[in-house]
Amino acid sequence: MSSGTEIPLSESVGTIMLADSSIIRLDTNATGVLLDLNGISLAKTAEGILEVDKSSSGREVNTNDTAIVIRTAARQQCVIEFPYGMRVRLNAQSTLRYPLTQGDSTHLFIEGEALIDIPSQLFGGVMVIQTSNGKILSDYGRFELASYAQFTRATVSYGEVLVSDRRSSKRQVLQCLDEAVVIKSYLPKGEKVRQDSLFYLTNGDFEQASQWANAVREYKDVPLTEFVWQMSRWHGFTVKNMKCIPNKLISTTVCYKTTREKVYAAIRDAGVLMYEKKGMISFCPEDHKDSRTAMK
Repeated sequence: MSSGTEIPLSESVGTIMLADSSIIRLDTNATGVLLDLNGISLAKTAEGILEVDKSSSGREVNTNDTAIVIRTAARQQCVIEFPYGMRVRLNAQSTLRYPLTQGDSTHLFIEGEALIDIPSQLFGGVMVIQTSNGKILSDYGRFELASYAQFTRATVSYGEVLVSDRRSSKRQVLQCLDEAVVIKSYLPKGEKVRQDSLFYLTNGDFEQASQWANAVREYKDVPLTEFVWQMSRWHGFTVKNMKCIPNKLISTTVCYKTTREKVYAAIRDAGVLMYEKKGMISFCPEDHKDSRTAMK
């Protein structure tokens, strides 16, 4: 478990979206039942948690309504609790899709980043998470999930987590601190169908992977690429080309309320040149001449 204190539950916010384009904003003042749809109830507690549970009432599902979608914007996190006390902390610029038709397990699709907590189960409550190229099953544990186009990473703190890729169904069980799986999809030369590669790691570093969940984020000798990626997700700025980021380490501490200007300052303090061009941040040397601001 990460040693940091997580962002307060009272600041849990986001947006609920339905197929008919209706939107429910989860601001900090919203409490009580927010949605009751086809046997599914969504209610926000005074503490700030969005609870998803079964309901015996509610309007019938529209034929277009197959799932409830919860999204976060930049500088937002949303904590969602499902049956059996299973919790998901959704990071900024992330999406969680909850199918309205559920079986005995809790099925989700996640794009972005999430911190998952599943308490010890006595009666078989299982969470099944789909990503663009993988599937994660667990009935007990705590793990961080990063899910992007053709990329999945799961890093474990404790518990038992089964990770498999989508196409070849290769699988790996994670049980120990810092164990991780990375799934990458690629298109072989001359082929029309993508293939998956599953990599098992024993040094995944759960604490580093889940720093984004903390109110105070402490980075010590962290690859600059990882730091810039986490900060861009949180603050919502765009990096022109991540491959231009120098192969350097950074040690710094930032609060979740820190402005992006202070983040830029931390990068400069690490001895790295950055340039701003057309609203994007660039680390590429060729952008220096035409950049609006040379930050060095």
